[in-house]
Amino acid sequence: MTLISHFRIVSMLFVITLFGCTKDEKLSADMQDYAYVQTQCADPWDQAGFRDDEATVGRVEGYLENQGITVFDVSLRTSEPVVVVCAACDCPSGWYLVVRALALDSTALEALSFSPLPRF
Repeated sequence: MTLISHFRIVSMLFVITLFGCTKDEKLSADMQDYAYVQTQCADPWDQAGFRDDEATVGRVEGYLENQGITVFDVSLRTSEPVVVVCAACDCPSGWYLVVRALALDSTALEALSFSPLPRF
């Protein structure tokens, strides 16, 4: 092999090492998505039954962080069509939350009625 060939190989290995794995990929391996079925008005972060998506997401993030849970993402979703079978405060609202957090927080989230979602 020539000197130029060695240089190309070393350069390619350097680029692969530098850009091949990012910190985000490492974090994502440590993350888990969890689901929570929202109630009509018995959720610990929102007893008033508000349906403002953006405000609900903010209250959930704040509540979980106050519980010592690191939150990376929260989204509010619905099953289509929304089916509400009762109007009692602790009945499901037809909406659910998906929270991305550290897998290490699994026990704390499960104690708060969040269920881990399967990884694909």
